[in-house]
Amino acid sequence: MYNKFKEKYEKSPYNYFFKDKDNVDSKLKDLFNTLFLIYFADISTTESVDRQIKLNIEVENIEEFKKIALKIKRLVKFMTSENWEFNFKKKQNESKNNKLLEVDNEKFEVVALLSGGLDSFTGTYFNESKKTKFVGFNLQNPEGKSQKLIKEFIKSKNLKSEFKLYELKDMDKKTLTQRTRSLFFFGLGIVEVSMSGLTKLNIYENGVMSLNPAIDFSRTTTKTTHPKTIYLFNEILQELNIDIEVENTCINMTKAEMVKKLENDYIDFIKNTVTCGVGRMNVSFDNSKYTHCGACVPCLLRKITLSAAGLESVDASSYQYSYDYPIYGVDKEIHKNSLFKEYKSGIIYFNEYKELIKSGEIFSYLGTRTKYYKTGNYSERNRMLEKFKDEVEDFFKKHPNILGKE
Repeated sequence: MYNKFKEKYEKSPYNYFFKDKDNVDSKLKDLFNTLFLIYFADISTTESVDRQIKLNIEVENIEEFKKIALKIKRLVKFMTSENWEFNFKKKQNESKNNKLLEVDNEKFEVVALLSGGLDSFTGTYFNESKKTKFVGFNLQNPEGKSQKLIKEFIKSKNLKSEFKLYELKDMDKKTLTQRTRSLFFFGLGIVEVSMSGLTKLNIYENGVMSLNPAIDFSRTTTKTTHPKTIYLFNEILQELNIDIEVENTCINMTKAEMVKKLENDYIDFIKNTVTCGVGRMNVSFDNSKYTHCGACVPCLLRKITLSAAGLESVDASSYQYSYDYPIYGVDKEIHKNSLFKEYKSGIIYFNEYKELIKSGEIFSYLGTRTKYYKTGNYSERNRMLEKFKDEVEDFFKKHPNILGKE
């Protein structure tokens, strides 16, 4: 897999993305290469029931990476539920630089990831008073259009911040998955943090989707920003003596709580953000007509969020063609829509989610421990879940005919 990538891009992943940027610890370069190759292998290896992936990865710091191979395996196993094998080999004829030589001349106060989604967009508001470098990679789907609009928005606000988008072209995806995409994001982010002379990478993901419990076992859930994922990732950074930490500052907030903090011009921009999971995963989804499918779990959470924040009109009126699926299903024979099965499954998912919170059984589904919550108080997680339960209940009360007439 590594040689296949080298043939395609002619250089190592780090050199391809960062070109002549040689001012970072060589262990950080090795880690970036490892993270990207995991993501690359995940999307370019055909999916199967018993899929096992073995990666041979060349690194400069061979002894250090042999020591953390089990930690990397544990992280990827948690994120994918699959067995991975990592064989680290010594890379020849590379620089011996193991120290930070210099930082970028333009000093930033914050480095944060920005995908084009509603959660990450709130990060632009939370950092409005700070000179921030937002980092992402250019996506060829509705999210890509959103990224460009956000970039223009940041410029128009004169925030003294910038949105740096890396290009990832000509990827032959054999498996449409988002499970390990965050590792690539993290890799881009921590390199930018190092180049900026900082020690923290900020991400913005609401606590509900971070936990993303597999309540309906027919549904595949991702663990891209789960507290355990971030904890295991930070452990690897510590083991390598890389003085950087990933922090999800919204780990104990619902999506609605995040949105409620926005001011009017940011609220007006919500219509340009992209939440849909189907648009990323389903190649047959016609996103030339609609930005969101309106039926998947992320889309339903968006609807619950805007309802709880009193902002349903953002999608229902201002952006009335954003959903392929009827916005709330009221007074429509929505079961005739091809997405009805997905929609009904999502409604059942959130209904069961709130019932499990009410009964206290939800904690057996979350896979969390106190030590994973270095950021945010562990007990505050319970308040966030209670708040989300109330938001879902209010949404169902507001739209009692949510499933329409069958």
